[in-house]
Amino acid sequence: MESMSKIEAVLFDLDGTLLDSFPDFLASLENININSSSKKIDESIVRANVSDGSSKLLKLVFNIDTDDEGFVEHKRNFLNEYEKNILMYGNLFHGVSDLLNFLLDKKIPYGIVTNKPRKYTEIILKKSSLLRQSKVVICCDDGFKSKPNPEGINHACNILGVPNSKCIYIGDHENDLNASLAAGTISGVCTFGYGFKKGLIIDGAENFESPLQILDFIKRNV
Repeated sequence: MESMSKIEAVLFDLDGTLLDSFPDFLASLENININSSSKKIDESIVRANVSDGSSKLLKLVFNIDTDDEGFVEHKRNFLNEYEKNILMYGNLFHGVSDLLNFLLDKKIPYGIVTNKPRKYTEIILKKSSLLRQSKVVICCDDGFKSKPNPEGINHACNILGVPNSKCIYIGDHENDLNASLAAGTISGVCTFGYGFKKGLIIDGAENFESPLQILDFIKRNV
């Protein structure tokens, strides 16, 4: 699907779209392994659920529920460990640097709308000069309803001064797609992330198998 509207701004999800944070999450879970040090954590479960939040990760990886005794402490330990490991093992996906540098060179504003808390997002921004140059960053605890609600995307477009129809929002999760569709932006789905199967084609959205495909699409539509 080729958009009829020229792109004037680009908004991204963070984990699984710009940032391969899976290695950081995996290391953090391994470091707090609450079952036994000898039981290997299923990496496929971690990768598939990185974008779904810490509570779901703990539940699936360690087979514990949120109302189980000790869950709150386990979650606190995990988040403390993750804070130590942010960008220690993970990094921008291959091609993201080229993509963001192109946007900077062409003076096309880009930003981030994420369901990640501000506390951890700020650590990432401090460690990445390219992400730090985002013109707007909206996090889940900034006072807007989280995706799939479109509030964050709408506010980001307002800050950038760009009509929603001339902005593309790109993410790797069904919540990203639904938020984008509700906001009326051009929708981009990246299957190199965590939430969608590789090779999946979604009607009504641009489908990207790599950041370089995103770059090629933007070059054709600015």
